[in-house]
Amino acid sequence: MLPGAVTRDIEATLRFRIVSGTRERVAGLVLRAQDAANYYVVRASALDGSVKFYRVQNGRRGQLGGKEAPVKAGQWQVLGVKLVADKFEVSLDGAPLFTATDRGLPQPGAIGVWSQADSLTHFGVLTVANP
Repeated sequence: MLPGAVTRDIEATLRFRIVSGTRERVAGLVLRAQDAANYYVVRASALDGSVKFYRVQNGRRGQLGGKEAPVKAGQWQVLGVKLVADKFEVSLDGAPLFTATDRGLPQPGAIGVWSQADSLTHFGVLTVANP
């Protein structure tokens, strides 16, 4: 998590490069994290070529949106999220992918980067701004 960064509404971009992984090849951005069991995550997967949006609540993950996308291992890319109230706008390399609406975690929370399983992922610049 980004120390001291607690926010509700946010516009963020994350530069990442997925290097390898057998079970997973992912990079993600965590939003409104309350703790390790309650947060939103937008993740890009080079294994299945998609960007998906999840709410993790009480440790259970539920998908709220997603789309096939040209996520490629070994290439620097930029994952973007604009979050205002209950509306999420997700982009990859500046191109809009999908929007989603959810009221499950309305309170402000921490932001950070995310990976999973055996993913080896390099993270570059994380930019954060008010929308």
